Amino acid sequence: MTGPQTILLNGCWAQAIRPLPLAEVQRITAWGGYYTELPAALRIASLLSATLYGGVMLIALAKAGLVRVPFGPGFIRASLRIMTALFFLGTLMNLASQSYWERVIMTPLALILAICFFILARHPRSQ
Repeated sequence: MTGPQTILLNGCWAQAIRPLPLAEVQRITAWGGYYTELPAALRIASLLSATLYGGVMLIALAKAGLVRVPFGPGFIRASLRIMTALFFLGTLMNLASQSYWERVIMTPLALILAICFFILARHPRSQ
């Protein structure tokens, strides 16, 4: 998605969370929003999660032809399909969350990621 659609989507998203400071958005959506300070185990899990997301983004950029990675097209295609499924599952899990903010903020975000990865996985361009 490029051009006016991207600007519109980013503008709508910014307006939705504008009243909340960024740190507050992170606090109320991370791990269900139950903690004001994450326990050590969840900090480690957050680090692993951020590392995994970094790898996923590298694979997405490789599929788009923007970076080169030492994996073949089959690995990239399979990874994108798996991530598409996980983002759709994450959408359902966020929708079922007891946290209001997780439902309001993270559900649409997970759905957008799932749709983007679905489109990317089906796109013929690779490395």
